[in-house]
Amino acid sequence: TCPPTGPVALVNCFTDPDYGPWYVTDDPYVSYSSGSNYYTLDGWGAALNVHWDRGSWALRSITGFRHQRIGSGLDPDGSPIIMFQQDFFEESDHFSQEFQLSGLAFGERLNWVAGVYYASEDAMMQSGALVLQPLWTQTLPPPRPPHIDNSTTFRMWQDSKSAAAFGQGTYQLTEKLSLTAGARYSQDEKDASRERQRVNTGVLYIPRASIDESWSAVSGRLGFEYRWNPEVMTYVSAARGYKGGGINAAGITTQEFTIFDPEFLWTYELGLRSDWLDQRLRFNVSAFYSDYKDLQFRSLRVDPSGAPINLVDNVAAAEITGLEVELIAVPAPGWEVSAGFGYMDAQYNEIEPGTPGVTKAMKFPNTPEWSLTLSSQYTRPLPGGAEFTGRVDYAYTAEQQLTVINTPYLVQDAHPMLNARLAYRSSGGRWEVAVFG
Repeated sequence: TCPPTGPVALVNCFTDPDYGPWYVTDDPYVSYSSGSNYYTLDGWGAALNVHWDRGSWALRSITGFRHQRIGSGLDPDGSPIIMFQQDFFEESDHFSQEFQLSGLAFGERLNWVAGVYYASEDAMMQSGALVLQPLWTQTLPPPRPPHIDNSTTFRMWQDSKSAAAFGQGTYQLTEKLSLTAGARYSQDEKDASRERQRVNTGVLYIPRASIDESWSAVSGRLGFEYRWNPEVMTYVSAARGYKGGGINAAGITTQEFTIFDPEFLWTYELGLRSDWLDQRLRFNVSAFYSDYKDLQFRSLRVDPSGAPINLVDNVAAAEITGLEVELIAVPAPGWEVSAGFGYMDAQYNEIEPGTPGVTKAMKFPNTPEWSLTLSSQYTRPLPGGAEFTGRVDYAYTAEQQLTVINTPYLVQDAHPMLNARLAYRSSGGRWEVAVFG
């Protein structure tokens, strides 16, 4: 007899040993998983940059194309029992074209650039998830319970097109004070289709359906720069940013096959850029405040069969206050040392109604409160024009949450990281051999 009290208990009716806490190891980097564990990426691209200079003005054409194929496998249940196992495949083609016209005007007091931009992407994605697979593969003798197929194959197709027109200029108001102003009009279009099929029975239980949407917005920047002398400059700026909306094509039901809105940002920055000691010491510092509306975040949820799905929502209005400091010094010829410090205070101001699980007290995902970097590099010239370079990098990052809905199980602890690199470069830089780790 086996009185199941839930999905895991039902699976344990057909497994020996059962799925349970004995598969949890003391080492977070070691598990009993025996399924897929790989990542592959194959891609190629081409780019063409043509520049035509006519003295007072210039025309530039930038063309790019990239083809990419990604495959990956994941077995996160931590056991040899197939509770959940996923294989993923994606193929995409991306094309972009930009034309820029730039020049000088008003006695070279105005430095300006204007242009247009177009990009398109065609992508196909397939994800197969084996979920509670022993419910299908069980081989109990008759009379036995019916086979249950929770495993799914999900396919999605998406076409995206983006177009923009932009212009920006910097005008020298006085010998030391300059004004920069720019604007950009963007238009985005997306079309997505999706379907879902059972892995074991082949039943197409979510037939192919499509949805499309378009968005447009104006963004821009206004800033002032003041050069106290050739080595010291201060600046202040305000800018409006725009991130296009999109389509959640990974949903199971019609209600989950949704459109999310664009994200908007106003950011204000004040900073100093300076060189000292005959340019042997550089000190930069900037402070910023960012105000987000309709902030987009990706959250992991579970579909009715127990398989995880990723959905993007406009979850909140938020603000970030931050400080960045950079110091670079050249104590001796060929020797460079640097240090950097970053601080960010990210807070939710408002949570969109109906957003599940997120509260204003939660922390931003992947946003450590502070970080520190230190590095040292020495390059020694060798006879014949070759050179030898040694470099050491140290970084320390504070604790950070890894998901929108904060959980103690998905937290990256504060941690240091140390890297080192030794390299030999041939005369003229035609080839290089390096050892790093």
